[in-house]
Amino acid sequence: MNFKILGLFILVIIVAVGAYTLGSSSGTSNSVQPTTPPVENDVVQNKSVTKSFFEVHEITTEYQELLGKTISTRGIVQSLNEGKGNVFFELKDPQNDSTIKGVLFAKTNSDNAGRKDVLLQSRDTGAIIYLKGEIDVYKGELEIKAWKVQDFEF
Repeated sequence: MNFKILGLFILVIIVAVGAYTLGSSSGTSNSVQPTTPPVENDVVQNKSVTKSFFEVHEITTEYQELLGKTISTRGIVQSLNEGKGNVFFELKDPQNDSTIKGVLFAKTNSDNAGRKDVLLQSRDTGAIIYLKGEIDVYKGELEIKAWKVQDFEF
């Protein structure tokens, strides 16, 4: 009787190992991973697909579904103004003329020195920057409330 249980146990192990081996070998790939932030990085969340990286023109056309969501984007700072410690800027899509307004609030700016400098450098040199923030509408206009701002590295 113990030999039947032992035989069944061994059969289950063989099937499990075979299933694992087949599953892991079908998922391997020899492709090289990109070193820049992915433009089409899809993440499955709650059975819906949401991109984590958006070009500016995609934000401005898909903003209704993006309101309140944290996204990443890149662009060139076109203008920059300051008021009460806040930094207001306009970010231009490097591929076309689409723009979005952005704000770096005083608290975020003071807690993380150097973010305003990256924005100023982009405005002055035309360098592309990478930023992360929340999509919102303020006084009827679309904006991104930025909290991560850095040089865009290729």
